[in-house]
Amino acid sequence: MKPICMIGRGGLKPLIRAFQARNVEAIISQTRQPGYFNVGWGWSGGDVNRHIPPNKLWELQQMQQARLRIVPLVETYEDAMKLWRAGKTLYQRNTNHQCGTDVKLVGKDIGLPVEHHYGFWTVAVPRRKEFRVHVWNGTAFRSGIKINKETGQPNKPDGVPVWNEETGWVLSYGREVPTEAKRLAEKATKACVLDFSGVDIIESVDGDFYLLETNTAPGLGPETAAAYAEQIITAAKER
Repeated sequence: MKPICMIGRGGLKPLIRAFQARNVEAIISQTRQPGYFNVGWGWSGGDVNRHIPPNKLWELQQMQQARLRIVPLVETYEDAMKLWRAGKTLYQRNTNHQCGTDVKLVGKDIGLPVEHHYGFWTVAVPRRKEFRVHVWNGTAFRSGIKINKETGQPNKPDGVPVWNEETGWVLSYGREVPTEAKRLAEKATKACVLDFSGVDIIESVDGDFYLLETNTAPGLGPETAAAYAEQIITAAKER
């Protein structure tokens, strides 16, 4: 088996430790390395995840073209204003995702206007739960649900645009994730022409599932890093 090169920048130390625990040689680089099994981790150029999606809008457009249920979106200020005037609450978003810091909640009912300089807008679908489903080679292999740090529960009144660690949410992998969410994640990964991804999905208060995004460099705790290490080692042995 070839040694492994993780093409990326941050957040890879847990994965390197997982490789070391399995006596597998692995390095981190920002470029493809000859003689290695290269894995694109948020970066293009790997033997897996050769091409990373250019931005979050492109991802949603690909999913939409594949007839998958995404959060409703519009791409022009004029269309966003129509929804705003109709009383819809919106998330203003930039095409280049910044770990949720670029997302801003606006709405007529909450007295916040639509702004020109954003790249696109998505309708704020009221959430009951949010899931992260990890997919490798077309199959969901690890799934978790986001829980609030304060309550330990998978739901809380909306108002926070993005549920992540910075806003008080963490992933819990000990809870059951609906099969429908897993299948949706598998289809989203395929639609975005990815070998693997961590897909974020919400369950609305009406019980419908909506795709939010794919993550080509998902956050790694020790157990998730170990799960990815097993997938990568298997793939490297097959090449």
